[in-house]
This record gives sequence, C-alpha cells and structure tokens, in this order.
Amino acid sequence: MENFKVVREFENKLLNFREVEATSSFSRTPSKQEVVAMFCKKYNSNEECCVVKKIYGNFGTSTFTIVVRIYPDKESRDKIEKKKVNGKSSPAPAKEAGK
Repeated sequence: MENFKVVREFENKLLNFREVEATSSFSRTPSKQEVVAMFCKKYNSNEECCVVKKIYGNFGTSTFTIVVRIYPDKESRDKIEKKKVNGKSSPAPAKEAGK
C-alpha cells in the first residue's frame, strides 16, 4: 500500500507549495487520511500541511492516480486552500451507544 510511483513533481515558488502526482495500487479506493499519511512519511512533512486534491480511479483496475499538495507550513496552506465550512475534512464523531 505504501508503494507509489511519482509521475510528476512540481515546485510552485509563487504560491509556496509542492504538487506531487503519483500512481499507486490499492485493493479499494484509499481514504484521504491514508494518502496524507503515505505522502507525509515520504516527504517528511506534517499532516496538517498536506492536502489531497484528487484521487482518480480507473474503472476495473486497482490503480489510482493521486494528486497532493505539500505546503511548508500551516500558514501557507491557510492562505491558498479553501476553508472547510461544513467540517467534511474532520473525522466523523463517534456515535453514542444505546441510541
């Protein structure tokens, strides 16, 4: 799962981020958390500074194309990326037992 091949790597000096496009094989569609952990480990970055832009899957295959932006710090990320209003980027709250 942690094996991926970098197809394209682009350093955007103006907006201060690195965009990485890679391909990888998974048995199912990878979650954003899995992808962030995988890229942060490879590029020695903080998970708050890594943003998954797209995960493309080819129908009938287990190969996925992943596009990730890696920022040097959280302030740079906050200047460029859209704010999540509805909280989709945060993990789902645990349901209470008995309800």
